Amino acid sequence: MRKTAILFGFSCVLAFTACSEKPKQKPQAPKPQQIVAKPEYTKMGYCPAANTLRMTNMHWAAPGGWQTITPSFSKHITRFAGAQWKGYTNGKVACIYTGDSNDFDIALQTNQLVGEPAGMNWTASHKDQVGQQIYNCASNQPSNCGFPIAVKTWQDDSTPDIKPINLDEKVPVVGPQSTQL
Repeated sequence: MRKTAILFGFSCVLAFTACSEKPKQKPQAPKPQQIVAKPEYTKMGYCPAANTLRMTNMHWAAPGGWQTITPSFSKHITRFAGAQWKGYTNGKVACIYTGDSNDFDIALQTNQLVGEPAGMNWTASHKDQVGQQIYNCASNQPSNCGFPIAVKTWQDDSTPDIKPINLDEKVPVVGPQSTQL
């Protein structure tokens, strides 16, 4: 009887110890990777020289995809007046030129993603109504208003391969009123 009581007591201690231990937590799955644009800036860009601008149908353009959005009455570019950058960490730059008329300044833009400028003649101006920072570069030389160019937008290896949809492929429709295409 004594052996039974000892065995019973020992089994209660084991049961109590096993029940009182905190269950081991399962390892949590890693959180999905957030895709963030992290450009690589490996070269500097500069506004086009004033003598490279050409006018077509009241719009100015320069090699490298630079072009005006608004028309201009100026027939000749007189000088480079500076540049303006607008964005958060990445943004766009506009190159400002003066023309030979009493028209507004001529602003050339490109679709190139540009990093936040620093140094040279760049100074922070203010933030606009949505919080984008604005920098100005006042110089008559494009070489004084360099800006970092984004060479690669981002690389995300966690995105699964997406297969293209073949619109010419006939796919059966499944349902109560299914018909073959």
